[in-house]
Amino acid sequence: MHENCWQLAINDILVSKDAQRIPDDYKRYMAKNLFYIKFQAKNTFGTDLVKKQLAYYLSPVGFDVKEREISYCKYAIKNCPEEIRAGWEAYLSTVKNQSFIFVSEEQFLQT
Repeated sequence: MHENCWQLAINDILVSKDAQRIPDDYKRYMAKNLFYIKFQAKNTFGTDLVKKQLAYYLSPVGFDVKEREISYCKYAIKNCPEEIRAGWEAYLSTVKNQSFIFVSEEQFLQT
């Protein structure tokens, strides 16, 4: 068994477990990706530009997906450049009016 059995790739830099140069706030930000996964129903080249696309969230039972999306939009609005703020505000409005449907693993596998 290897002593260091994980690694983190950041762009083209490979950072080993013992590296101390990654800021803690960035580690916490990336750790959220270990908590839940979001992906588009159609995930091929160019589909990230498709509007009103079905998205799936794989998350623990009880995790409030809608509140997470609202919080993410509010964070982006507060921290993004002025020239793209209107797009985030429009997306926030969309998210607030969306319904999220929760399905079991069996239901998901049947889609």
